[in-house]
Order: sequence, then structure tokens, then C-alpha cells
Amino acid sequence: MTHVHEPPVRTRTWPIGDMVSAGCARTLERAVAALPGVNATVANFATATLQVSYDPARLSSGAVATAIRDCGFQCDASMPAAGPGAGAHAHAAHARHGPGTTAEHPADAHAGHGDDARDAAGHDAHAGMNHGSDLHAAARDMGRRFLVALAFAIPVFVWSPMGGLMEPPPVPFGLRENVWLFLLATGAVLYPGWPFFSAAIRSLRRGVLDMAVLVLLSVGTGYGFSIASTFFFDGPNFYEASAVLLTFVLLGHWLEMRARAGASDAMKALLKLSPPRAVVRRDGQELDIPTAEVLVGDIVVVRPGAKIPVDGTVTEGSSQVDESMLTGESMPVRKDPGASVVGGSINKSGAFAYTATKIGSDTALAQIIKLVQTAQNSKAPAQLLADRASQWLVLAAIVIGLLTFAVWFWWLGQPLMFALTLTITVFVIACPDALGLATPMAIMIGTGLGARHGILFKHAEAIEKSARLDVVIFDKTGTLTVGAPEVVNMAVAPGWTQERLLATAAAVEAHSEHPLAQAILKRAGPAAERATAFTNIDGQGATGVVDGVQVLLGNRILMVEHGIDLSVLEAEAARLTGAGRTVIYAGVGGELAGFFAIADAIRETSRAAIDELHRRNIKVAMITGDNRPTAERVAQDLGIDIVLADVLPGGKSDEVIKLQSQGLKVGMVGDGINDAPALTQADVGFAIGAGTDVAIESADIVLMHSDPYDVVRATSIARATLRKMHQNLGWAVGYNVLAFPLAAGVFYPFVLSPEIAALSMSGSSVIVALNALLLKRLPLADVAASPRIQSKESTP
Repeated sequence: MTHVHEPPVRTRTWPIGDMVSAGCARTLERAVAALPGVNATVANFATATLQVSYDPARLSSGAVATAIRDCGFQCDASMPAAGPGAGAHAHAAHARHGPGTTAEHPADAHAGHGDDARDAAGHDAHAGMNHGSDLHAAARDMGRRFLVALAFAIPVFVWSPMGGLMEPPPVPFGLRENVWLFLLATGAVLYPGWPFFSAAIRSLRRGVLDMAVLVLLSVGTGYGFSIASTFFFDGPNFYEASAVLLTFVLLGHWLEMRARAGASDAMKALLKLSPPRAVVRRDGQELDIPTAEVLVGDIVVVRPGAKIPVDGTVTEGSSQVDESMLTGESMPVRKDPGASVVGGSINKSGAFAYTATKIGSDTALAQIIKLVQTAQNSKAPAQLLADRASQWLVLAAIVIGLLTFAVWFWWLGQPLMFALTLTITVFVIACPDALGLATPMAIMIGTGLGARHGILFKHAEAIEKSARLDVVIFDKTGTLTVGAPEVVNMAVAPGWTQERLLATAAAVEAHSEHPLAQAILKRAGPAAERATAFTNIDGQGATGVVDGVQVLLGNRILMVEHGIDLSVLEAEAARLTGAGRTVIYAGVGGELAGFFAIADAIRETSRAAIDELHRRNIKVAMITGDNRPTAERVAQDLGIDIVLADVLPGGKSDEVIKLQSQGLKVGMVGDGINDAPALTQADVGFAIGAGTDVAIESADIVLMHSDPYDVVRATSIARATLRKMHQNLGWAVGYNVLAFPLAAGVFYPFVLSPEIAALSMSGSSVIVALNALLLKRLPLADVAASPRIQSKESTP
């Protein structure tokens, strides 16, 4: 019997329905955190998701889903929003089952330890991640409730004595006016307001004070008092205030939810990259099956124009594949047998077949989605403070509302209706949702914006920290440079041309696997002929015979030993050697034909990235194991401020610590295994996406395009996101500081009506959401197209 190894902790994310306020997130967190085996919970109101880290040996995913439903929220027990690295096919499930579901193929249609075991086995078959669809569905539902409330609130306003704008028509059916208003107000309040009332009851049961509680207090107070005055004693009614107040709340909440749904578009775009179905070859037949059912080792057939379903290795056929979704490179890449392909990329020309090597949660696209969703579900330090503040804000609203009633009714002797109106106004004007949305909306859009440009923030704290960096350390090899030697200069002796020299050298180097030989072959292209009598000379170079003439390729020692005169090109060779280049001489027939200067080529965008970081007052350091003279020359070419040379792999983190000890916020950019400790030690670690898995796991931000300029783009996104967070928090705090005195009647005779208070409260949340949406206008596309064009950071 095979036993599946259960990891000690698993992290999953569920899409949640019926979240109407930021307080719902806190209610859900408390309910699920109480389950045995739960390590941590993070509920996100902006994305309508719940992320849970739990011990699968003590708790099943089905039990978590049951607890979510028992708490009063909608959740599909069969499939969480994201497993350890969720797949990317929720849109297919959504198309089959409708919004709000995450059902998959029958093999997944159950909950409990079974799906936990599948995850542990590495095949969480494309777990649904359709929270974007859920948000759109929730927004449509809120829009319907708003229209129902509006349809009833208008006649309430017409017949209400508080309307007073015109003579109301006769009351139909011979009813008393109060009874008629009761029927209309009931239609405007009960169905439209039910999500808020049920959310308020959930929150109160868990000891959470939120916006839903305030809506229940304000609408419930006016509506309940009016019912009493209609059926039990003779007094004023608040039917109009309750109906119109709730209508404005629903309007604001509908607009806010539409903004949140729009902010999820980046995640939806990622989800749509992978096709819902794949063609596989099994038992000699080609079968069209759901992508979720592709197995490792399957032969997948891809036709022209089709999307590649999962990662794999080409076995037959050739084609041009568009991988811009991962690499940012607009030009298609040729794929021949042995080449790797990634799920979500597009086959542009010929048909080919490949062997599936990574499926489900293991694919590159699934890992990207996992990183983005994890970042969106994380909480920035500022948000933790805002969450606590919103709790106190609701408590303050309740206390100030009761004090307002006591002062105006008992102390100043104002009429009951006046005092109660001001109390309801205080209850409704406080806006904890503006505080609750201030940071998650900005983070949600900022991380989505980064994902569209190949910049993956792993958590919200990385955004805050990368916006405040003082110095960025670049690893030289593979980061500032391409990490492979290239021919950067050539010189030819009299009577020779570069084309002839390249052809002759390539004929010899075609036999060699040495990196320097490969650099010459890369420059020359495929050798038209191959040398005979090839001999490799360790530490010196190689020899061969081309067209009956002996050819020598190697260093000065090889040339001197064979009596080749180097004087004709001596000065140029010395200059390039002094500049850190490796010079490979070519001797043909006993005479010098020329030489190749080889170096680790600098990436095209390295200089532009360093210039732009300087413009932002960020110092740039370069860390390398090269000797100091060589490192200094590279640094001078690039305009680098700090050179950290002769650094052994194990000493990179020590250099980071030295800079941090000076009070500097340090970012580290690297791509190798030996960079991992430094990436972890730095305040912010940037991993070049083409680097090792260890480096990527150790970093806070992954740069998928392996472009140094993406460090600039990442800081642009981080700074813009942090600005939006500060703007939103400033607005939310400032609004409530002004709102309470106005609502309590401090500026009497200038007072606010409950309806205006409801409109301002809803408007406050909408303003926060719309302000965060402005992040989408950050012009990163222009920067990506030409780093040298944009020399000034734009502020949305």
C-alpha cells in the first residue's frame, strides 16, 4: 500500500461569497482560526478570499469549507480557490457551473483528506481560482438589490410626510398612510438590506464591530421605531429616512464592488492564459480531454494557433511559440525537439508534440498565479493598524451616537424625532470600510499590475519596503551581465577580413565545448567546414588544420611557443586586456591573423536601470567574485557607486549586513544559488526569473523577464502603490474626523440628514476604491517598450 507523505503545513485559498464589509473578513478569520489544526488565517475583503494555513494531519480542507459555511458565508466545499500552487482553469469550471462555484471534473467533486492527498501528490488538478468571477457576480447581485430598494424608496419618499415637496396622491386600497408606508418601506429594507443585516448578526456573534453593524443600527433603529409608532403608539415615523438611507448605502456598495471586481481583471487575465482543454495521444489515438486530466508523461499535440496547455519538452515537430506572457519577449521563439515549452504560451506556426513534464499546480503559470494571489492576500503593516482602527471607529460611532441622543433629548430638551434623527445620522456616517479598503485595494491592483509586467511581489510588505530602498546591490554575473561569454571586439591583421577570420576560427572551434569556443561559434554562426587534426591544449587553446594549413587559437603563451609575432596588434590587445577582456589570438600558417576579445557581455538595459535608480536617489552597488581592477572597470562603464569585489559566494550576505549596519535599506538582485543567503538577508530580495529555484524561493520579488530594468519598474509600482495606500488612509481618517461633529449636530443649526450621511459614507468607500484604480494608469508599458525614453517617474 502506498502512503502519501503529508507535509506539516498546507496553505490554501478559498473564494468567499456574501462578504459585504471589511468586518466580514475579521469575522471569518476568527471563526476559522478557532479550528484545531489551523496555523494562520488571512481573509481579504478586497479579493473576497480566505487563505488558511493548516495541518492536514489534524484538519481537512472539507472541514475548513464547512466551518466557512457554518459561519454564514458561501463556499464550495469541493475545491478551494488555490492550492499550494493552484492551477489555472477556474474559468472553465465557471463556464460549466456558473458564478460562485468552483467545481471541477468528477475526480475532484469531493472534499476532505482526498483532495489534500492529491495536493501532496503534486496534482491538485487545476483548482478553481475564480474569485474575480465571484466579485462580478456579487456586484450584479448588489446592483439588483439597489434597484429593488430604489423602486420602493421612491414611493416612500412621495407619500412620506418627511418628503413634503408636493401633495401626495391618495393612499391606495383604503389603507392608513402609516400602514401603506410600512408596506413600501418593508419592500425597500428587508430584501435589499438582508446581506447587511445577516452580516451584522454574524459579526456581533464573533465580537466584531463593522460597517454592517452600523447599517443594522441606523436602518434598524429608524425602521423599528417607525413600526412601533405605526402599530403600538402614535408618533413620528422614519420610513423615508430608513428606505432612502439604505438605498444610498446599496448604491455606494454596488459601485465599490464593481471597482473591486474591476481590480481583479489582472488575475482573470492570468487565469485565461491556459486553455481549458488539451489534445493528448494515448494508445495510438488523439483524445480531446480537459486540461485538468493531463498526466505527467502524456504526449500532448499542439496545432497551429492553439495555446499550450501544460509545461513539457518537445519530442517531434518544430514551431514558433509566443512566450511573451512569461518572458516579455514579443518575438516568437523557435521550438525544436528537446526544447521546453510552458503552459499558456501560444503556438504560432507549425504543429508539434511534446511530453508533459509539469501539470496542475506545478506549471509555471500556476506558480505565477500562486505568487500573485498570495501577495494579494497578505496584509501590509499599515493594514494591520487600519483593521484595529476600524474596530474602534465603529465603537466610537455607537458611543457618540448614544451621547448625541442623550445630549439633544434629555439635556437640551429637543424633540424625540430630532434627537433620534441625529443619532441615526451618527450611526450611519462612520465609514470603517474606507479604512478597511484603503490598503488591500491598492495592494490588489499594484500586485496585478506587476504580474502583467512580469514582476511578482510575494507579499504586501515587499511593496512597502521596496518603495523605501536606499541602495540596490546587483550581482554582476547573470544579472548585470548575461552570464555567458561573448565576442565583444575583433581585430584583424593586414590582409585579413573579419568574415574570413571568423570562418577559419569556427572551423577549429566546431570541435570544442569550451565556453570561449562557444562564444566564437555564436559570433560566427554554423561552421561551413570543420578542421582536421583537431587538438586541445589544456590552459592554452586548440589547434587544427583548415584547407591544409595549421590554425592556432589560444592565448599569448600558445602563440609565443609557436613563434607567432604579435607585435602588429600588440597595443590593441594590451588595451582590451587592461579593460578586463579575454583575448584569444588566431595564428594561421605561422603568422598572426587577428584576435577575438571575449567578455561576459553587459545586458542592454543595465546602464538604463542604473541611471534611473540614481535619478530616484537610490545608490547602486555591484557584488562580484572578480578581482577589484576588473570589477572597477565594469563599474566605471556602468556608473556604479559601490564596488564589492573579491567576494566569495558565502560572503555576499555579510556585505549586505555591512550596508544595513549603516542604516541603509538594502535591496539585493541575484540569480544563483550562492545569492540565496544575500537575498534573504536583504530588506528586499529581487530574483532574476531565469535564475535558480533556490534564488527565487529566497527572494521577495521575482523578475520573470530577467531584465535589470524591472528593478526600476518594481520600485515604480511600489512607490505608486504606497502613495495610494497613504492617500486612501489619509482620506479615510480625515473623513471620519470631520464626519462625527457634523453628524452629531456640533455645528447646529447646520445638521445633516441620515440620507446625506448615508450618501457620504458610501461615497467615502467609493472614493477609496476609485483612487486605488488609478494605479492602473501607471505608464509602465512605455517604460517597458524603451527604458531610455522615460526618464521621469510618472505619478498617477
